[in-house]
Amino acid sequence: MLLSYLLYLRARLTNARTELMIKDKTQPKDSVRLVEMIIHNFGEMKTIPGLDTDDDFQTEVEDQITVFRGVRCRYIGDLYKNNKRWSESARVYKRGEEYFSRAVKSK
Repeated sequence: MLLSYLLYLRARLTNARTELMIKDKTQPKDSVRLVEMIIHNFGEMKTIPGLDTDDDFQTEVEDQITVFRGVRCRYIGDLYKNNKRWSESARVYKRGEEYFSRAVKSK
């Protein structure tokens, strides 16, 4: 149990630190990379021994992954917008909205 708790704590604190780093970034491409790291950490959290059988925890982590996929879509949309690729930008923003609405429905 101690190992599971320490693995969970490491992933949670890493995600909190990465979220703070996202706020300091001005380039969307840097933010996309950081959001990818957060999504990866949540994926690792789903495989922690002892928590991998807890349905409530798995649902909560999956909701967080969905939210950060929406955030990633926002930054990718910003990249397309900055390159004046309007149709791609609109599609990615729409996909981000779908992720956010899916996360709100599951909460």
